Amino acid sequence: MKTKTIKTIGFIGGGRITRIFLHALKEELPAFEKVVVSDPGPEKLQKVKAEFPHVQTVSDNRVAGGCDVIFLAVHPQNMQKVLEDIRPAATEQCIIVSLAPSFPIAKIREFIGNKCCVVRVIPNAPSVIRKGYNLIALSGCEKDNEKHRSFIRLMKHFGHLAETSEDKLEAYALITGMGPTYFWFQFHELLNLAVEMGLTEEEARKAIAAMVKGSVEILLESDLSYEEVMDLIPFHPLVHHSEKIKSFYREVIGKLYQKMKEKEK
Repeated sequence: MKTKTIKTIGFIGGGRITRIFLHALKEELPAFEKVVVSDPGPEKLQKVKAEFPHVQTVSDNRVAGGCDVIFLAVHPQNMQKVLEDIRPAATEQCIIVSLAPSFPIAKIREFIGNKCCVVRVIPNAPSVIRKGYNLIALSGCEKDNEKHRSFIRLMKHFGHLAETSEDKLEAYALITGMGPTYFWFQFHELLNLAVEMGLTEEEARKAIAAMVKGSVEILLESDLSYEEVMDLIPFHPLVHHSEKIKSFYREVIGKLYQKMKEKEK
């Protein structure tokens, strides 16, 4: 997916989200002039190199920091050092993409300067199969020019892309970024139960996938109210546990949200 304006891509941090994005781009990687991953950990770099041989791996952040698009896949507590590392290498034409929560654009600009476009992204795991729901907030980006269009095309390789205001990103991080973890273990347990009850694993996978898709659509996309949806099935086996489960959601996710907002200050 070579474009006129994005010829090189750098990832700082060789962890999960970098590998998720590289996997989604795997077929297109050879078309770029350079794709580089920097990380201080040799084991992470070896893992990246083994899976993506077209990718250059280095320990020097400045190499990745000189690319057209620079993904910052690091924890918030490491952001200041990384930004100070790449500041001399970053050009006025680069696009800096932070994948970290709780580190606002204003702080990024404080350490990198105002010389380039800054984007914050809340990614999520289904991006690995190009079915992510990725939220972005932009600052200092001239929209609708070739560079902006090329960046949007790049991001669409990871799935659905939507722009939002920066003050909503932490909410999206908890709802869409961490959201799959709230359900995966439940879906997996249903799969195990289905097989124990006599379905083949293939039958169970197809049935659960279709059931989940239809259930989400009828709740969130139909014109039925929540009460009307719940009334479609007369027997609710887990009804006596539902209030406890809902209290877990509010307690755990609510506390996480407050912590994330406090870290922004």
